[in-house]
Amino acid sequence: IGLGSGLVIWLDIGAFLGGMLVGYIWGWAADRYGSKPVMLFGVCLWMVFPLMCLFMPRGELAVYAGAAATFIMGMANIAWVIGYNRYLNVSAVPIQKKTAYMAVFYACIGLGCGIGPLLGGSLLKACSGLNGRFLIFNINQFTPLWLGSIAIFILGVMILSKVRADGAMPMRKFVG
Repeated sequence: IGLGSGLVIWLDIGAFLGGMLVGYIWGWAADRYGSKPVMLFGVCLWMVFPLMCLFMPRGELAVYAGAAATFIMGMANIAWVIGYNRYLNVSAVPIQKKTAYMAVFYACIGLGCGIGPLLGGSLLKACSGLNGRFLIFNINQFTPLWLGSIAIFILGVMILSKVRADGAMPMRKFVG
């Protein structure tokens, strides 16, 4: 997207600021309204990041658009972490089996975190020849990655919407 090496740090700063500024709000919302709406809202916010990357301007404006995208990603990350940690530790995992269940859970998370970048890198390498334009979209090797991310987030929302709620407020009312 044309960012200089000295400007890339602003992407991390955007993510950290997004998480820091709304972390307490997500915690309060999870305690007041339940974990499920916070988790769902986090996954929905995650979908904004690949959408913004698809429409990201190139050149000098990229640093501002990138910082805004990572700011939203930071907000989504902290919503997800607060929501799923509260859901697992308060509602989903029985106290007498917490050690065994959480050990398996964290092993699966670690495996996913290890395999994910390998799969993403393989996809980027396989799509390295993509280059073109379709309507207003720049098509390059990242386009399948962003579209795949959006599809996975939509699948995640569909799965999470079926999870038993731990609060009194449904997602639609929470968003309102």
